[in-house]
Amino acid sequence: MAAAFSLATNLVSALVAPEWLAANALWLWLLFGGLFVATIVLVVLQLRSSARQAQQDAEERRASVVNDLPLDIPRDVAASKSPSALLNVDRCVCEFRGRDAETKRLKEWCTSPDEPSFFVLTGASLVGKTRLTIHAAERLSGTWRTSRLQPGAGAGAVGRILAVPGKHLVVVELGEARDGVIEFLDEVVTRGSSRLRVILVARNYEWVLRRTGGVSELTAEVIKSGARLELRPQGTTGDLTRWATKASSAFAGLLRDHPARKTRPLKFAEGTPIGVVHAYALAHVLTTEMPAPEEASTGVFTVLAEQEMRHWDALPQTPPGSDLPRRCVAAVWLLGARDRNSIHKALRQVPELHDASAERIRQVSDWLLGTYPGTGPHALALPLEALTHAVAVPPLIEDAALCYALVRDLDLLDLVGAASRLLSAAERYAEALTRAENLLAQDDKPIDADALRIVVIRAPASRLTDELLAEVLTRNPPDRRAIDEILTELDKLDLPHASLVANQLLVQYRYEDHADEHQLAIAIGSLGDSWTDLGDYQRASGCRQRVVDLYRVLVKEASGHHTADLAEALRSLGSTLWSLGRYDEALTHHEEALHLYRDLAHTNPTKHTDNLARALRSLGNTLWSLGRYDEALTHDEEALHLYRDLAHTNPTRYTNDLASGLGNLGGTLWSLGRYDEALTHHEEALHLYRDLAHTNPARYTSDLASALENLGGTLRDLGRYDEALTHHEEALHLYRDLAHTNPTRYTNDLASGLGNLGGTLWSLGRYDQALTHAEEALHLYRDLAHTNPTRYANDLAQARQNLMTSLRALGREDEFVRYDLQDSANSTGGASE
Repeated sequence: MAAAFSLATNLVSALVAPEWLAANALWLWLLFGGLFVATIVLVVLQLRSSARQAQQDAEERRASVVNDLPLDIPRDVAASKSPSALLNVDRCVCEFRGRDAETKRLKEWCTSPDEPSFFVLTGASLVGKTRLTIHAAERLSGTWRTSRLQPGAGAGAVGRILAVPGKHLVVVELGEARDGVIEFLDEVVTRGSSRLRVILVARNYEWVLRRTGGVSELTAEVIKSGARLELRPQGTTGDLTRWATKASSAFAGLLRDHPARKTRPLKFAEGTPIGVVHAYALAHVLTTEMPAPEEASTGVFTVLAEQEMRHWDALPQTPPGSDLPRRCVAAVWLLGARDRNSIHKALRQVPELHDASAERIRQVSDWLLGTYPGTGPHALALPLEALTHAVAVPPLIEDAALCYALVRDLDLLDLVGAASRLLSAAERYAEALTRAENLLAQDDKPIDADALRIVVIRAPASRLTDELLAEVLTRNPPDRRAIDEILTELDKLDLPHASLVANQLLVQYRYEDHADEHQLAIAIGSLGDSWTDLGDYQRASGCRQRVVDLYRVLVKEASGHHTADLAEALRSLGSTLWSLGRYDEALTHHEEALHLYRDLAHTNPTKHTDNLARALRSLGNTLWSLGRYDEALTHDEEALHLYRDLAHTNPTRYTNDLASGLGNLGGTLWSLGRYDEALTHHEEALHLYRDLAHTNPARYTSDLASALENLGGTLRDLGRYDEALTHHEEALHLYRDLAHTNPTRYTNDLASGLGNLGGTLWSLGRYDQALTHAEEALHLYRDLAHTNPTRYANDLAQARQNLMTSLRALGREDEFVRYDLQDSANSTGGASE
C-alpha cells in the first residue's frame, strides 16, 4: 500500500510543475492520505460485513435444526384460540417451583469438563421434565446457548450447531424425535467437541435404549456411561394445593372471560405429577364440573377436552353440534399429520370429506392450523399429549368405521405408526389397545421385524407393547422367514408374552419342517426360557425335559458330540425343578450336569470354565435349599474362585457372574451363622450390581434389588437396623417399579420385599408401619398362592405369621380373626372353582 502511494506521488510529480507541487504539497499529502485511509476503512467494513453475513448465515442454518430455549411464545392464548395453550410448558405460565437439587445437578454436569457428553433425563408423563430443561436453560444463559432439536432435523445438525461460536447445550425430546436422531447422536460422539452437550429426555431409561437402538456401538457406550437423573413427582399435599391455587390465579389472569372463583382449595395426593396439578387448576378456572382429585389423572383431561371444544371457532359450512371438527382432529393425530400437505391427505380419509372439493379440504385445513398453529409456516402443533388423547381417542374408539377408514390405504410401516399412537393412549383408554391390535392383525399385512422395531421404539409402556405384540402375533402369525428376524429383535427386549408367542410359532414351524433334533431342541429350549420368564415353571419343566431327551439321543448317536448341549440342558432342567420346589430331582440333574462340565472344562478350559462355574453355582443353590449348607459352601467357594479369574480376564462379560457368585456365597455364609463374612460378600456384590444397573438398568435392576435385600437382611441379623432399613426401602422401591411393569414376574419379589421391610420396621419398634407392609404382603401372597399353592404355601404361612406378630405388638390380636375369615373365604372360593 505504501509503494502504491509512493508511485502515485512520483507520477503526479512528473506531470505537474514542481513550483505548483511545492506550493500545494501539504494539500496533496492530505488528499492521498485521505484516499488511503478511506480505502482501508472500506476494506475493513467489507470484511466485517462478510463476517456478519457469514455469522447470520450460520445462525440461520442453526435455526433450521434447533429452537432456542426458552421459546419465544406469547403467554396469552389469543394466537391459538385454545385454553389448553396455557398448559404448553414452553409458555411458562406457571412459576417454576422446587427442583433445586436437580437444577444444580444439571448445571454441574454442563459446566464440568470431566462430565460425559450425554445427560439422560427420565421421568413419568407430566412430571416436569421439559420445564426443568427450560429452567436450566435460563440458569445457564450467558455461558451456554440452550436449544431443542427440531423433530426430524437430526441428520447434519451437529455441524450446523457448531458452526456458531460458543458452547451449545441441545435438548433432544425422544418422545418427539423422529428421523435423524440416530445420525445426530452418532455425529455428537464422532465430533467429540467440548463445546457441545446433549440432554436426552424420555419417560424411562428403557425407552432411551429403545429409541437409540440404531446408534453405533461407540455411541451406545457413551450414552450408557453418561450422567442420568430420574425425575419423580415432588411436593407434599400442602405444596400441591398451594401450587394449584397459584396456577389457577395465573390462568384466570390470562383468561379474562373466566375470572378466578373462590372455592375450597384443591387437594392432591402426594405423587401427583405437576402437569396434572396444572391441568386441574386450569379446569378449575374454566368450569365447575370437576372430577374428584383422585380421578384427576384421567377425568380432568376429559373435562378440559370438553372445554377446549367449546372454545373452538366454528368450522365453516358445518352445522352446530356436528362432530366433524373432533373427527378431523382425531384423523390428523392418528396419521401423524403435521404440515399442510399431510393434513390434506389425512382429511381425505375422513368419511365425510372423502369426496369433498379441494376448497373444502383447504377450508378445514385452515381451521385446524388456525386452532393449533405450530412454530413454522403451515405447521400444526396439537396440545398437551394427555389432552390430545382426550379429544382424539374417543371418536376412534366409539366409531370403528372411522378408525379403519383412516388407515385403509396405509402401508405396513405407516399402519404401525398409527397403532403406536393408539398404544400411547392405552394407559388412559383401555379400548385403544384393542383398536391398535385390530389395526396390526389384518390378514394381508402380517407384522415383520421392521414393523416390530417401530412399535417398540414409539410405544411408551413395555407392558402394553407386550400385550399388543402377543395378540398381533397370535392373530396374524408371521411366516417362517420373518419369525427368526422377529425373535432376534425380541431377544433384546423385555417383552415376555410376545416372545412366548413367537417361540411357540418357531417350535411349530420346526416340527412342520421336520427339523433335525438339534434345531428342534434349540427351539424348544427357547420356548422353555419364555415360560420361565413368565413364571410358569411347570410348562417350562416340560420343555426342559424334552430338550434333555433329545440331547441324550444325539449324544448317543453322535459319540458325545453334543455333550456340552446335554450338560446345559440338564442344568436348565435342574434349575426349573428347583423353582418348583422339587429339590431332590433338581439335585440329581445338577450333579450330572456338573460331572459332564468337569470333564469338558478339563479338556477345554478356555471354552467351558464359565459353564463349570455356573454348574457349581446351580448345585450350590440346590444343596442350600436342602439345608446341606456345608456342601453348598464348598461349591459356592469353588464357583466364586473361578468367577474371580474370569472377571479379571474379561470384566465386561463376567462381572455379573462374579456379583451373583458373591451373593450366593454370602447367603450360604449367612445360613451358617457367619454373618460378618456374609456381610463382606454382600457388600461387594451390591457395589458391582450398582455399577451394572447404572450401565444397563433394564437388565440388572432386579439383581440390584436382590442384592439390596441380601445386604439388608444381613445387617438386620447383625442388629444394625437403621442401615438395614435403608437398604430394604431402596429394594422395595425398585420392586414396586418392576412389578408395575411385569407383575407376573416380580409380584413374588415385591411381596418378599414388603415382608423384609416390615420385619425391619418391627425390629425398630415401628409396629404400625410394620403392620401396613405385612398386610400388603399377605394380600399379594394370597393371590400368588391361589394361582400356585404348592410353591407359595410356605410364603403365605410366613406372611400370616408376620401379620400376627405385628398385631400382637400393637395389642390387637383379636383382629387376626378377620384375616382368618378372609383366608377361609378365599380357600372356599378356590375349591368351588
